[in-house]
Amino acid sequence: EGAAVSFRTEEGEWTEAAEFAGIADAGTNKVWYLVEATGYSAVSNFAYVVINPRPVEVEIVGHTNTVAFTGEPQSVEGYEVAFDDELYDANWIAFGGTNRVAATAVGKYDMGLKAEDFANTNANFAVTFGVTDGWLAITNGTILANAANAVKVYDGEATNIAVSVTVPAEGAAVSFRTEEGEWTAAAEFAGIADAGTNKVWYLVEATGYTAVSNFAYVVIEPRPVEVEIVGHT
Repeated sequence: EGAAVSFRTEEGEWTEAAEFAGIADAGTNKVWYLVEATGYSAVSNFAYVVINPRPVEVEIVGHTNTVAFTGEPQSVEGYEVAFDDELYDANWIAFGGTNRVAATAVGKYDMGLKAEDFANTNANFAVTFGVTDGWLAITNGTILANAANAVKVYDGEATNIAVSVTVPAEGAAVSFRTEEGEWTAAAEFAGIADAGTNKVWYLVEATGYTAVSNFAYVVIEPRPVEVEIVGHT
């Protein structure tokens, strides 16, 4: 009994204490101790306090989005961060990549997230990044089109049908054919003059959209005529 112990780090000052105050951060630290007692030669030596970085697995999952083609630029951006360690903080993650992707045409586009885009800024942790890339998928848009039946009594004039396309607002190509005919591109059907019930098919196509096909009827009713026959006398 009666000995006094002091401690210091490699670059610190001697501090008398029953035990070393402690080191919290990761690293290899040489701690010197000095023992003195009346009637004894003082002795000094050292020991190491080694704190290894705490391993943490961080999962990065990029945002994804599937949208229909509109003809306008569309985008998705950002990512989610997940880890299972209460000591770690997402604020210690530095990002140096691109977390946004934008496109207009139909297709699938990767955001481009990579593990090397992320870095840990707290040396007390050894972080491994697992990255799932984000993406934007643009699928074919839906064409909205309709045509009404055309019904009339025979008048000797050709009767046609017109297709109204509401989506897309412009740029759609329309073709027509009769039940046994060939497709013909036109703004409206060429028309039918003779009496009868005729199924007319229409096909609407546009870049970035799935083509749609449907039909309407051109119905021309026979024209009623009263004919008077008068025999000769």
